[in-house]
Amino acid sequence: GDGVPNSADPSSIQKEGGEFLNTCRNLPWTSAEWNKNSEIFQRMQEAAAPIFEWIRRKMEELFPENFKILSQYIERLPCNYLSPVHPFSGFVINLNCATRIHRDWGDSDICLVIAFSDVERRSDQVKGEDGALCFQELGLVCRLRPGVPVVFRSRQLSHFNRHFRGYRASLVLHTDSGLKGWADNMYGWKDNVHLPYKMV
Repeated sequence: GDGVPNSADPSSIQKEGGEFLNTCRNLPWTSAEWNKNSEIFQRMQEAAAPIFEWIRRKMEELFPENFKILSQYIERLPCNYLSPVHPFSGFVINLNCATRIHRDWGDSDICLVIAFSDVERRSDQVKGEDGALCFQELGLVCRLRPGVPVVFRSRQLSHFNRHFRGYRASLVLHTDSGLKGWADNMYGWKDNVHLPYKMV
């Protein structure tokens, strides 16, 4: 909506070359994975509600500035949508996954990771195969204890987790950086007369 006259109907806007604007992208949207697995998402949300509430309280207590930044993105979502992982906008569950070194360029501010595994109970562990979370720039290796959260800036720090034996899952809470455009000016449509969005 940036650069579009406030009186223009979004459905009449064409891009250069004559292609019409995809008006489905005027609002924040759910991921394809969520759409395919919404029932599982709902069950997970209900089962983990006490954990998510504990995380919310701890984030507000220990990271008040980050909490404030992230909250402003999700408190303006359409239809008064309440994120189950407030102040984050979403979560990902990784099952038996070792990652390559990467940065999460699409994340905003900070993320939170909680690992769950049977590593500490196994007798066949080999050094270096513990699924530890590693940060390249810091030269840091974090052997995550099951259920203990780690908070870090995932778009600024190159990270990966090592290979492991047994079972391992991680719960990652994050906020999509694209929500900043929504929080700032509703992707440029804030003042458009044809869209009934109102900032609160």
